[in-house]
Amino acid sequence: MSVLLPPVLLFAIGFLCARSTNSVGFGVETGVLTAFTTLVAVAVVFGVEAAHWFDVAHVSVFDGEYVAFGTSRAAVLDAVHPIILLVHLLFWLPWPVLGARAGARARRHDAPSAPSSS
Repeated sequence: MSVLLPPVLLFAIGFLCARSTNSVGFGVETGVLTAFTTLVAVAVVFGVEAAHWFDVAHVSVFDGEYVAFGTSRAAVLDAVHPIILLVHLLFWLPWPVLGARAGARARRHDAPSAPSSS
């Protein structure tokens, strides 16, 4: 879920922000800020779920396999490992940029053309 839903939302945020302001930069800035905010939220959810599933069944939050960690803290640190978070961020970052580009193009195509004077 953390790989499928955020890109769609980040694309939509970049698209709508760029389309409403006709500014690719604003769409990208807003989308990237949203990506980092989403990363923090996902890290919190991963940590809470890792602790819960370790306490309940001693399994990993990612694949449900048994883990031999000594404490739930180790399970949390494994779930919010920087490499895991970096991979999420690298996968998410193109989407707000693509959304902003598409939003600015959609705004240009929707803009009425100037009436010709004859």
